[in-house]
Amino acid sequence: MGDAVGTMSAGQLVRVEGMLNEAGVLQVSRVRSMGLVPTSQTGGTVEVEGFVTEMTTPTRFRLGLTEVDASAAMMPPALAVGDRIEVYGSWNSGTLMATRVSLESEDELQLTEVTGTVSTFTSVADFVVRDQRCDASQAAFSHGTATDLERPNVVVHVKGTRTGSVLLLASVEFED
Repeated sequence: MGDAVGTMSAGQLVRVEGMLNEAGVLQVSRVRSMGLVPTSQTGGTVEVEGFVTEMTTPTRFRLGLTEVDASAAMMPPALAVGDRIEVYGSWNSGTLMATRVSLESEDELQLTEVTGTVSTFTSVADFVVRDQRCDASQAAFSHGTATDLERPNVVVHVKGTRTGSVLLLASVEFED
């Protein structure tokens, strides 16, 4: 992990995966560069999520080091530094030309992902992954079906939102 961190630079877009420990500190298990080089990109379609780091005008801002031109985009009425957003668009001379900008809601920010072995299986609406009680009754399944949750030692990657102490799952992906 130290090598990956040593090659990062301020403003670089990365995806970090890990697990929160009891103290609320993320124990990083994987860091991936998102491969965006804003100063040299041209063409192509892109979707970028992140925080607004600078507002130049109401329709021109930075997402990390990425310059975004949202003058022709559908977007919320007012953005501010610190807002978490999702931008869709394409590159033009290193600038992300946005076609749509969406403000991430609090519910979306509470999305939780867990990967682990299913334990204490009672039903599709009541099972445990890494000490997290899960309800997959409304979930989409990939690489398997709901009945596969009952298999011994089955490993899943689940995504959902917390409702009290239960993780209400939107998706369940079975790992190899």
